[in-house]
Amino acid sequence: MANSSPLCREDFDGGPISLDLIEPHLYLDLTKEDILQSLESCTEFIADAVEKEENILVHW
Repeated sequence: MANSSPLCREDFDGGPISLDLIEPHLYLDLTKEDILQSLESCTEFIADAVEKEENILVHW
């Protein structure tokens, strides 16, 4: 600790300033998120996993 300096505001990352910056293609459960735009690709993904008898977790 002898080489440490006092912390200042710039030492902390405030995190993403927009929901789009959290994770690409991450859709949050907020009213402003248009999750219907992903419905077709999601159902295809699920159907593909079922067809291949793979495990899949769908969170509702």
